[in-house]
Amino acid sequence: MATNAEFVRGLITFARPTSDPYTWSNGRKRLILFVCGISSATAGFTSTVYLPSLPTVTADLKAAETEVNLTMSLFILFMGIGPVLCATISDTYQTRRKVNVACMSLFVLVSALGYIAPNISSLIVIRILQAVGGAAGMSTAFGTVSDFYPPHQRGSAMGFVSSMATIGPLIGPILGGFIASAWGWRSTFAVTACLGGVFLLLHLFCAPDTFRDVKIWEAESDETKSKIADVPVEDSEEFGKDGGSESREDTIVSAGQSDDSAKPENQQLVLDIENKTANAGKPIPQTRHVHPLLMVFRMLGVDFVFFTALCAAVGFSVMFATETIIPILYFEEYGFDSSKTGLTFLAGGTMNVVSAIVAGRTSDYFYSRAKEQRLKRMQAEPESALTGEVSKDGGLAEDRFTPWTFFNCFIIVPFGTLLFGWSIWAKLPIGVPIAAFGFICFGFTDSMMTASTFLVDATAKYGRASSASSAANLFRMVFACILSVVSTPWVRAIGVQWLCTLFAGLSILSGLGLLALKRTGAKMRAKSSSVFA
Repeated sequence: MATNAEFVRGLITFARPTSDPYTWSNGRKRLILFVCGISSATAGFTSTVYLPSLPTVTADLKAAETEVNLTMSLFILFMGIGPVLCATISDTYQTRRKVNVACMSLFVLVSALGYIAPNISSLIVIRILQAVGGAAGMSTAFGTVSDFYPPHQRGSAMGFVSSMATIGPLIGPILGGFIASAWGWRSTFAVTACLGGVFLLLHLFCAPDTFRDVKIWEAESDETKSKIADVPVEDSEEFGKDGGSESREDTIVSAGQSDDSAKPENQQLVLDIENKTANAGKPIPQTRHVHPLLMVFRMLGVDFVFFTALCAAVGFSVMFATETIIPILYFEEYGFDSSKTGLTFLAGGTMNVVSAIVAGRTSDYFYSRAKEQRLKRMQAEPESALTGEVSKDGGLAEDRFTPWTFFNCFIIVPFGTLLFGWSIWAKLPIGVPIAAFGFICFGFTDSMMTASTFLVDATAKYGRASSASSAANLFRMVFACILSVVSTPWVRAIGVQWLCTLFAGLSILSGLGLLALKRTGAKMRAKSSSVFA
């Protein structure tokens, strides 16, 4: 368990942990996750606080509509490129904190420069650098989740981080609309610079490095669990004292097992999973220094990472493209200025937060239920559910894809996109498309968070959780960039109603992809394990 001295030492020296982050106190974990989570809102806030000002920027800088759209499209593209570089550096050189501090410092500097941008060209460059500096927080936050929690607890933790991240898109357009109306669009850059400064201070004074070296801590965890397994239940209360736990079950959980696997009748089954997984010829590989760019392509070359990234990219692109065309549509069809347009994003942002929380809880629930059923099957038929890809607590990463995920992909999102496009075409009251966009945000947040949690579960044992998440994020942002660039011309060419019909079809395809991944993901991961060596 981390001591106060270790905590302070980590803040002063940027040193890596000297105790297993799994065993850190819940209060310390929550503090660090709060800092990482709220910092991960930086990119979303910076993207959306600027969104209601697009018509004003066009007029003020005397720029073409396509040039101003590039400040959004390239921002979202580099929201994908920046985290890939940062996260692979984080995983390869085993540090979270140095990356966070460096990127947030860059963000503060370029945001201040945005206030004095003289023309559209300089503004485009500033927005690109803003994206690189601000977007690193999300990928390292996901890595921190894998540092702190075993698989059965990651869904709720990922939900917490994701809900914090969605605060940015929630309040960004609302504040941006009022700020731009009161003090002009340049003042939004001053606000983001100040916000970045606050987050930088939080990282410096509240968040030490958390990188968990699996080669060290998994070996010690296995030894601890072997000792615990030999101690009678009634004599094992002492194991809860040092780690801050109250029972033998809690001690085993902190080593990477769930409450179900901690039951005496399941302990031997869990040890069998570990032993047979190790005997399958797939030990945890040694971490090697790999150039970040090479690691990016290496991650996207892994079958299950690529497939997960593709499915999540399609969904996110639809949501972002819809968000991009909203200011133009609401201005032309309903006469809304920047402040009113900003307020309309409240429904979507609220649904992002709600969905992230709900998705985290449902993910953990279905994961635990599937794991318990698998352990029961193993009691009856010991070889029936055992594969090399079963985690140490008896779960499968594919258990993250739940019925709730597919309900959102096949029902909620298609309904929301169709309602959004056709209600605007029919000139229905503004409340209808606002509510429809809320449905879109709710559904896609669930599918994106589920895919992210799956990748963390599938790659954490190799020490590549941040790299895989960031590679998927890059893929997602490239798709979003392309779709946001072409969406406005397509609205002019075929109408918003048919564009949104296309979006509904893409959502269904995304859901089919995730369904296929649930069925075949374990086999794909087994074939790809050698890539992580």
